[in-house]
Amino acid sequence: MSGSSPSSSPSSSSPSSPLQQWHTTASSDLNQLKRVFHKIAMTDNTQLEKVLNLLLPRLLGRVGSNQRNVNILQLQQSQTTSTTITSTTTSTSKLTSKLTSNGAAMMGAVKNLYDNIHAKLVEMLSHIITRVK
Repeated sequence: MSGSSPSSSPSSSSPSSPLQQWHTTASSDLNQLKRVFHKIAMTDNTQLEKVLNLLLPRLLGRVGSNQRNVNILQLQQSQTTSTTITSTTTSTSKLTSKLTSNGAAMMGAVKNLYDNIHAKLVEMLSHIITRVK
């Protein structure tokens, strides 16, 4: 359940762009968190302490890696925007505008996935706190 950055997740069918790779990785991470949350919810109270001793450090680490990925994504977005603005010419402005809007849409989708990952992590931690009380 460890968080992974898109550059560290090799795949046999490599996505065509780095943003698609970020999207694939984030989507996979979210699905994995959903499975882990379901397993926590189904764990009986006698086994809960053992499971939490193994899981809590990883969950907390995942919160940090998720925020790190969001920061990297935002940095790349700001660098892409400034590069596009400085390199646009009149002959390529239509193409650049289309690529920028497609990139912005994909960037928004990836950002949304990371927001969903964060929400799932918070939900998991809330569930754990409720069960431990």
